[in-house]
Amino acid sequence: AQLHAASRKTDCSVLAWDAPGYGDSTPLSPAHPVAQDYAERLWAWLDALHVTTPVTLVGHSLGALMAARATCMAPERVSQLILLAPAHGYGNAPAAERAQKLSDRLASLAALGPAGMAHKRAAAMLSPSASAEHVQFIQSVMAQIHPHGYTQAAHMLSQGDLGADMADVHCPIVVA
Repeated sequence: AQLHAASRKTDCSVLAWDAPGYGDSTPLSPAHPVAQDYAERLWAWLDALHVTTPVTLVGHSLGALMAARATCMAPERVSQLILLAPAHGYGNAPAAERAQKLSDRLASLAALGPAGMAHKRAAAMLSPSASAEHVQFIQSVMAQIHPHGYTQAAHMLSQGDLGADMADVHCPIVVA
């Protein structure tokens, strides 16, 4: 719905990126990628599209780690950073906690599969007042995750540190 509304604006262009391993995109090469790997792929994608003017980067959930890292990599290319329900990452947590968080996510994927995870978690991704139609839509999108791409993103989350990257971001920031 947000992309549809933004696409009707005449003063900007909206590009929606499927992170590596999501949608129809190709997963990253490293088995355990970090936010930098995703950010490099983002800039390569924008370069391939010949995007040369500074952009507003929007990152949702895990995408916030990717967008913040991309902003740190090329601050001159980002006019504004918008983080929606940002995942903070567990990079600052003790090693045992990081390992447990990763293990829990991967065990849930193994036990439930994408559709089961989507059924269990879709409502938690929205406001408690969200309509049944919105919950169903989120559930249908979440059920489409690719296990390999989700596994890679879970590894990135276990090592990510949004706070550390945000300390190096100097453009306007919006967090919702």
